[in-house]
Amino acid sequence: MLLIAVHFLGYKNSGKTTTIQQLTSHFVAHGKRVGVLKHIHKEKLELSARFKDTQRFLDAGAQTVCALSRNELVFYLRERTLDDALELLKSFPLDFLFIEGYSTNERFFGIKCVVCAKSVDEAISLIDIHRQRKILAVTGALRSKTNDIKGIPVLKLPRDLERLAQLVAS
Repeated sequence: MLLIAVHFLGYKNSGKTTTIQQLTSHFVAHGKRVGVLKHIHKEKLELSARFKDTQRFLDAGAQTVCALSRNELVFYLRERTLDDALELLKSFPLDFLFIEGYSTNERFFGIKCVVCAKSVDEAISLIDIHRQRKILAVTGALRSKTNDIKGIPVLKLPRDLERLAQLVAS
């Protein structure tokens, strides 16, 4: 199976998570398997209320916690690296891997990417910074009537979701 990896680049509140969420829903609805790697800048993950007991185990110092319900399996692993995360993700039968964050990590420079921006100026800045990369499209929280920026298509979601999905899958 050929795994398609796509890197989503953008600053805070630029629409990266929303874009990944919409693409994930689209591909899952079409029978595809999607994994997401998200870089979190905080030292410690704060789990939601639904994992309150699991959080207590982590707070107590457990190195690994596995939470298993009828339909879900969640692992929490301490002191892990990006390499560990990628190795773990390789063990799953995924069609797509979406990466949010790690914008300066050179290991992802060889994969295609989507720029998420809040403004045309922000999009131009990101395109210039990542000009050596294969940028598929510009999308996100951008509120512009322009159809392209520096020759890269500007796609509005959810209206252009199918077109973005085609670019990602190609």
